[in-house]
Amino acid sequence: MGGHNDSLEQLPLAEIVRRRIGSLLDRLGPHRAADLYRRVMREVERVLIEEALTRSKGTRQGAAQILGIHRNTLRLRMKALGIVFRRGG
Repeated sequence: MGGHNDSLEQLPLAEIVRRRIGSLLDRLGPHRAADLYRRVMREVERVLIEEALTRSKGTRQGAAQILGIHRNTLRLRMKALGIVFRRGG
């Protein structure tokens, strides 16, 4: 693992996630968080969908294309995650 001065833009996404998850698990220590896996996956999915929606100016079709998924799949995931996004932001 590199030093603290590594630019986030230079690191692969997997390494950024690895560091953040490692830090989270270090803070938890011997304790366990209920539903940790589910909570982390939902948070990552939420950010990914919200970013795609922002970049597509709120269009589900555009966001689905960015994500490489069908528009109906995106709609279902948005509903499951409680994401409400209006066109234009």
